[in-house]
Amino acid sequence: MRVRVELWSNRPHLQQLLTGLHRLHHQREIRLEQHFIAAPAATYADAAAHLVDAQMAHCRVVLADGRKLYFDLHDSHEIHLGGLDWCDVYYKRGFIPAVAASSDKVRPYGLNYLVYDDQVDWHLLKRQLHFEPADWPRHLCAFGGMDRVLRDRFILPRLSQCEQAPTPGCYRTILFQTRLWDPAEAPSAEKASEWQVINEFRVDCVRALKLQFPQAFRGGIAPSAFAQSYCDRDLLCDAYASQKVGYFKLLREPSIAVSSAGLHQSNGWKLPEYLAFSKPIIAEPPVHTIPGGFEESKNCFYFQSVDSLLQHAQRLLSDTALADAMAQANWTYYQSYMRPEIRVAAMLGIRGRRGLA
Repeated sequence: MRVRVELWSNRPHLQQLLTGLHRLHHQREIRLEQHFIAAPAATYADAAAHLVDAQMAHCRVVLADGRKLYFDLHDSHEIHLGGLDWCDVYYKRGFIPAVAASSDKVRPYGLNYLVYDDQVDWHLLKRQLHFEPADWPRHLCAFGGMDRVLRDRFILPRLSQCEQAPTPGCYRTILFQTRLWDPAEAPSAEKASEWQVINEFRVDCVRALKLQFPQAFRGGIAPSAFAQSYCDRDLLCDAYASQKVGYFKLLREPSIAVSSAGLHQSNGWKLPEYLAFSKPIIAEPPVHTIPGGFEESKNCFYFQSVDSLLQHAQRLLSDTALADAMAQANWTYYQSYMRPEIRVAAMLGIRGRRGLA
């Protein structure tokens, strides 16, 4: 089946989808064609400041039978009206049923994170050289696999590096590494207030976890100029751990992982990363829909306060069988629903071919 993807950016938000398309192309399930086009105008019902360049995390896909799919992978829940008019199906990452009810075209995309294929990906190299030509030495190094050689200094999060099967009986630490957002850089006063609330809650959670589990806690607040001025230094993680190489080393360690809500109440990238690394999870309740049978108590525990976070952490640390069962459930969810080619095959409508989806 011929599939044409139309791109006007190469934002990180798009890479999970594009990796899924490339893997289907490599497996000969589809014949992928990649076209670069001019960015469409931002057309939203509400011209909010945070939506000025939101469409740069969007792309379009046209199938051989003429069906047109629009992918909106921005953090926000607002619908791009131009994209909605163009498509037959609108896949929305920040899917909220009440908002999406305005059109039966809108469907949930689900969880999104940064991941690249292990296979040689000419489509990726062409995108990088087209949209980010100044970084061509880095692109060529990654294309040649130098990230595998320089893994202590340079990591391109490839699929094989972004997944890990459960390790029963080993979930004895708590991982929560997060960042703060400087309200002075917010696009509006409303978002500045929202960022302040996010910062306060994340700092309170880190402080409580370090105090309650001094030997078991891993992570902290990523150091930045703003973070250093905002919170106590003992809450900051070291600079190496805040970089992608250091962070992935932490991810590979068996741990109970904490996920807080992202900007615009989005499901952050950490949540799908934790699923791919088969971790027991404690998360803020999602505002945006997570499809595929993701369930509270089976895949994660939800927390809305510092006290409930500490209670869930203590329970998972104390109950090895419960932590192991949650880790296995998350590995199953990842394998059966979230792997890039599985997700994309279902959205393209080629479910069931060669064992996909």
